[in-house]
Amino acid sequence: MGPPLLTSVACRAGKGARADRGDIRPYPLPLDGMTVGGRKETLKCTFHPLLARWMYEGSTAMSAQEPASTPPAPPVPLAALLARRDLGLRLLTGPEDAAVHWVHTSEMADPYPYLLGGELLLTAGVQLNDPARYVERVVGAGAAALGFGVAPVYDTVPAELVEACTRLGLPLVEVPPQTPFTAVARALWRLMAQARLQELRRVTEAQQSLATAAARPAPVPAVLGALASRLGGRAVLFAPDGTESA
Repeated sequence: MGPPLLTSVACRAGKGARADRGDIRPYPLPLDGMTVGGRKETLKCTFHPLLARWMYEGSTAMSAQEPASTPPAPPVPLAALLARRDLGLRLLTGPEDAAVHWVHTSEMADPYPYLLGGELLLTAGVQLNDPARYVERVVGAGAAALGFGVAPVYDTVPAELVEACTRLGLPLVEVPPQTPFTAVARALWRLMAQARLQELRRVTEAQQSLATAAARPAPVPAVLGALASRLGGRAVLFAPDGTESA
């Protein structure tokens, strides 16, 4: 009998990836036409969706009905905004590693219906009648953090607001009077643009390394090695019967 037909590759992603929540999904590699065991096969891989979606979206093996999309901008840790000295932000309570996806400004007494989750919500407390209830609604909406602008309504951040954020674990940031909310939003978008550019470069380098590996005399072990190196995990080739063959 000849060598087993190449049907699929399973790549175990690095830390943080979980199959039970969809972190590990099958996406085809653009290696159509590879001849293994006398037949042309398509090498397929199961690995982290961030790398998979960005590198292989648009492959001929994927559904033609799936719309093309650009890589989403990665979130920015709150600490990156706090590190901007020109903003003068100060963390009053809560973790500084919260992932911020965007900035939203609201002076509604109940901002819950207008939040999507992951926001740094900025407010001057115009309608802050019940700080405890307000924080409960913000946390319930999934906001990443709360930024409170000092002046013109309040001279200092209300103690009741600090207590409520501390109790519920919501990061609370003091925004000084000289920092407009638009400056905070602009800083976040710039940080997100930088992070996205770095991620695109990383993915492009990974794609180039896979293409180079596929062109080598022994493409299967070369591709497996490149995948394992890029993903920080283990790449395995399975035969049609499910046994590990490489």
